[in-house]
Amino acid sequence: KGVEGVEVVFHEAIGMHDVTVVTASNATELSAWIRDFMHKINPSASLPEGLEDVVEDYLARGLKYFALDVVYLTKEYRSVKPILYMFKTSYLYYPLKISSIIPGESSIVVFAITKEKLRETTPLNKASYVSQGGEVPIEVVLSKEELKQLDPRIAQLFYGDPWLTALSYRGELSDLSVDLIVGGKPTAIPQPPQAQVLVLIAAAAALVVSAVALSIKV
Repeated sequence: KGVEGVEVVFHEAIGMHDVTVVTASNATELSAWIRDFMHKINPSASLPEGLEDVVEDYLARGLKYFALDVVYLTKEYRSVKPILYMFKTSYLYYPLKISSIIPGESSIVVFAITKEKLRETTPLNKASYVSQGGEVPIEVVLSKEELKQLDPRIAQLFYGDPWLTALSYRGELSDLSVDLIVGGKPTAIPQPPQAQVLVLIAAAAALVVSAVALSIKV
């Protein structure tokens, strides 16, 4: 039975991922839907504290699409291929505030490919390595051929040679009070003509190319 105000726009099993994308306009209704969704997987599961408040913040900013990715691991398989979410947007966006409802510390690494060199990366920091001259940020210009080796579909998004920048965060997840936003700020996002969820073959911790998906792991 569905919950009024919540619509499932995509659902498909891709490898070991079971991906569901929903759109909603009310935080209370979406929280109720997620609670039912979780109970079907694990009857003893409970909603993370603060979920409804965080969802309300996203909805207030016009971000109304939510992706839930359930990964089933077995004793034989303990790793999975990452998923690439493709959406049309005019700015670089990576959701971080949603992770603030998860207790504990964690490390986050994002590899961002952008047209120009990144200046502002709050709340993440540029990852770096130590050389004789001190710490050097991990940021390089990629050639078209190098980008094609990562993924030909990503290479089609750029005309020139883009920048690859490694961004990182280490600390309490509860401190993530804002999302990574570069080149604009979230407003109402039109629904894509067709939801696309593709398997990303390239091995990377996270590869962000102007994504506007909000991920909730359960």
